[in-house]
Amino acid sequence: MQIRFVTIPLFSVLSFCLFGVCFLLPTGPARACSTPVFRYALENWPADAYDVLVRGNRADQERIKAEMEAILLPDEGAPVNAYPRYLVDETIAPGAARMEIRFPYHPKKLPPVWEGPYSKATLQRLCDSPVREKLTKALLGDATAVFLFLESGKQAADQEARQRLRSLLDKLEKMIELPVSEDPLAMQDEEKEDTPAPPAIHFPILDIRRDDTHEAFLRHLLLATENDLATLDEPMTFPVFGRGRALYAIVGRGINQDVLTEACLFITGACSCQVKAQNPGVDLLLRASWDQIFEDMPYEEVELPPLTG
Repeated sequence: MQIRFVTIPLFSVLSFCLFGVCFLLPTGPARACSTPVFRYALENWPADAYDVLVRGNRADQERIKAEMEAILLPDEGAPVNAYPRYLVDETIAPGAARMEIRFPYHPKKLPPVWEGPYSKATLQRLCDSPVREKLTKALLGDATAVFLFLESGKQAADQEARQRLRSLLDKLEKMIELPVSEDPLAMQDEEKEDTPAPPAIHFPILDIRRDDTHEAFLRHLLLATENDLATLDEPMTFPVFGRGRALYAIVGRGINQDVLTEACLFITGACSCQVKAQNPGVDLLLRASWDQIFEDMPYEEVELPPLTG
């Protein structure tokens, strides 16, 4: 596998996508389908790729490119949603390469989400962590959405907010109902005895301790999704759904019934089948084989009529 260096103007890509969407959308009134947002996102929204750029001496180029390929785009195992690039800079001494990571579609005038000296171990640590591994397994499993809980470091406040979050999510799991199809044919299928019951709503919580060095980058990444989060010293939670899309931060006293209900209703509501960019959220940097969900999906073999003429 070789790293390919292709430059495509972002404006051209967006123009093409928007033109395609406008061309394909019906002119009549839109009606939401019965697929909930979290399921549609898992099956149809590819994870946006982070820009991982390494600047270094030409003497290090082949070695570092091979290391980046092995970590980000392995021949075996799950890939990371990242686009690797190496920029030769002879002003940098051999062995002193530097790396920067930018959010997907991040303007060049803004600082990267992370930057520092490059090493194979550093890149591995930025791409993998125990909480992110649990997160991807949960999203590929039975989780409707996963709530990442970031501690503030104030024990009493963290404990009270964590308990409040769990109590409210327990109520929402029982209260929320998934959308029902408005298609008469689909409704007939749902009435069949052998039709599987809709999945139960499940909102697990994954904790990120303030002093957990293994999760330092994940914590930094989440706080960078909005401009002022890093300045706050309150506990907060991030609903994550689909292929690792963090909806937004819910901070401090905002962890209440109204705010959580609004977030959960969006995630479980009927999908409007809009393009991904028209929906809120930021994709996290994760290692996952998202397409494996299609391997276990049930399907029905249909016998085609014989060809004629």
